Amino acid sequence: MMGNYEYVANDLKLGDHSGNHFLVVVRALDDAASDALVDAACRKVQTHGFLNYFGLQRFGNADAGARTHDIGRELIRRNYRAALDAIMAPRAHDTGDVSHARDLYKRLGAQNMQPAFDAMPSRMTFERAMLGVLVKAPNNFDLALRELPRPLRMLYCHAWQSYHFNNALSCRIEKYGLKPIVGDLVWQDEAAGTVRHLTDDTVQTATINDVLLPVIGHASALPNNDIADVYKKALDDDGITTDMLSNDTDFSLYGDYRSVLVRPRNFQWRTVRHRTMNDNLVRTPMDDADFEPATDPDGPLRSLILDFSLGPSTYATMLYREVTRTSSSSSFQAYRSKKARADDADSADGDDEVASEDEVGKQLL
Repeated sequence: MMGNYEYVANDLKLGDHSGNHFLVVVRALDDAASDALVDAACRKVQTHGFLNYFGLQRFGNADAGARTHDIGRELIRRNYRAALDAIMAPRAHDTGDVSHARDLYKRLGAQNMQPAFDAMPSRMTFERAMLGVLVKAPNNFDLALRELPRPLRMLYCHAWQSYHFNNALSCRIEKYGLKPIVGDLVWQDEAAGTVRHLTDDTVQTATINDVLLPVIGHASALPNNDIADVYKKALDDDGITTDMLSNDTDFSLYGDYRSVLVRPRNFQWRTVRHRTMNDNLVRTPMDDADFEPATDPDGPLRSLILDFSLGPSTYATMLYREVTRTSSSSSFQAYRSKKARADDADSADGDDEVASEDEVGKQLL
């Protein structure tokens, strides 16, 4: 909900907010997750934080024709046809009319976009707009992509940056663990956005909470150690140079820095018992003043309530993953939710049959 509007002197820009507050309910905890185990997991995150990965939602759905970072790579390379082909690729959950239009795009080629344009339903606003450009200007894929709002085009490019940050973070932790090393980046002046490298002297007083990793960009510095090779290899493998990240009004990527670890602010947690999966366990701004949580100390279900704040561009799904030690992917969570609801209903007629956890795990891989 939004309110308390007022006129101010300066516009609100991306990144201006101080963070986000989260109230998360993890329903139907497994019996093996005792209160003591849950408390220990939450206390560890409260004390030490969690690895500051970009959340999986940054990269789109696994059933899409291409992941967002793949599209971003092609945009940065100015390979506009490949980018548009990826956006127009078939998706697992397409309805029949959309699937037919995507198939026409693939089969008939850029010289004959009229059938695909005619078949694409009007609700697919962006796809239809891009096809409309290609009807009038075949092979002008650059112009077609400009039918997408610039924030959406940049989202693809930012996903590419995020993908390689996550890979570098995994490599950094796998190789050196949670200790600073010579050549790591730390803030020189955070307000000014300047960094420095740890030396033999300064590494002695640094902690892992000080260590930063760069988000690839034309202005971001690399670590002065072998983690820099991870970034260089990423650029080489993708056929991208730093020059491609600058001097373009559409796809200029300045770069940034992110902490390796991040700690939640005002982190609180508790477990509650209740009776059904649909019980409303927390009060939200939409609830009346006399709202009472539907908890029941004798209820068969036990759920975990997480209450915390995070800074900008820090993902609650990564905190969730650290606390629960389970995947935060949408497909895995959909499986868990459906299974819990089926168990809650004690269904035995097969209508609520769900895939096994092993099958879902294979899909995630």
